[in-house]
Amino acid sequence: MPRIPAAAREQARRRLLEAGAEHIARDGLERASVDAIAIAAGYAKGTFYNYFESKEQLFGEVIAEGARRAVAHYARAGERGTTRQRLLALAAADVRVLQEEEAFTQVVIREAMAFRAETYPLIVGRLEPFLGKIVAVLKAGRAAGEVRRGLPAERQALLFVGMLALMYIQYWGNGGAWPDLDDVPRLVVGMFLDGQGAGGGGGGRRR
Repeated sequence: MPRIPAAAREQARRRLLEAGAEHIARDGLERASVDAIAIAAGYAKGTFYNYFESKEQLFGEVIAEGARRAVAHYARAGERGTTRQRLLALAAADVRVLQEEEAFTQVVIREAMAFRAETYPLIVGRLEPFLGKIVAVLKAGRAAGEVRRGLPAERQALLFVGMLALMYIQYWGNGGAWPDLDDVPRLVVGMFLDGQGAGGGGGGRRR
């Protein structure tokens, strides 16, 4: 059997990822069909399994690609400034990925919030490029005295991502009336760093 060139393999993998993201966004992970994904990408079902063991693995790869894109957006913003500024840039990068693939992001958050033992660890694991960047920012912030100690930075990062997800749910749940997506970074970072106690900023606008 002739060896498939690396460029052709990467193209096939990319087409399967794109078709998979589209089908999972439309049908949800549970109802998405490997047959339909393969056909939409222009391949036979057997070709799908040359690249992915299951639709769950493909789902994880699409999540990882989104996490890598968020990190790339953040890197282009400069990765500098105070902890607050860097967290704002990370949140803005995440919002940008949501805007690029909103329907798929809805599925990811729905799967995470519904909690299925087989998918939740997959989601968290494949978010690692983005979570890892948050952890690095938080650790630097703790060293500079800008972030309070307590929870490990890894758990603080999960809390930060969870707060972003809750803001997205609020946005979708009321048809975009509140919050505006452009305001999500400010709201989340304000709540995360300042809290809602007396004297806390809570991300609100100063009068």
